[in-house]
Amino acid sequence: MTKLVTSERIANKAVRNAHVDANAITSDKLASDAVGARVYFLGVYEQKGLAADSTGVKYEGPRIKVKKKHLKAATLRATWTASNTDSETAIEVYNVTKGQVVGSVSGNTGDDQEVSLDLTKIDDGDLVEVRVNVTTASGTSGATTDVKYAVIEFDYYES
Repeated sequence: MTKLVTSERIANKAVRNAHVDANAITSDKLASDAVGARVYFLGVYEQKGLAADSTGVKYEGPRIKVKKKHLKAATLRATWTASNTDSETAIEVYNVTKGQVVGSVSGNTGDDQEVSLDLTKIDDGDLVEVRVNVTTASGTSGATTDVKYAVIEFDYYES
């Protein structure tokens, strides 16, 4: 005999250890996108004094392996500044496995700039990193760029 747990019993704290049988709830019983999670990855944090008087990659964050199953969207968001107004910096999500940029924000400075990543450029198991790339060097010797943060938000939904 199956006993039903009513909302009244839950509200009265009569149920202390609810149990759901293994495999009782399967994805085909759920509405599309009913179960989801947003996973944050902090790729860069407080990198100061990166050389902006020459072009090139100035910082590479830790590499992570991307799980593609149920990945519906990913967003890069970053804040950065520069000591001089004539340089340009790109904060990039770089697919190390494929050797290509998946998405980037760029400019001399940026506050909470964000961009959706191109998920067609990522396969299951690819390694990605966030990197700081000076794309236009400052004409001032000793010019720098500072990155306050760069984060990737991965949105996973069961469908």
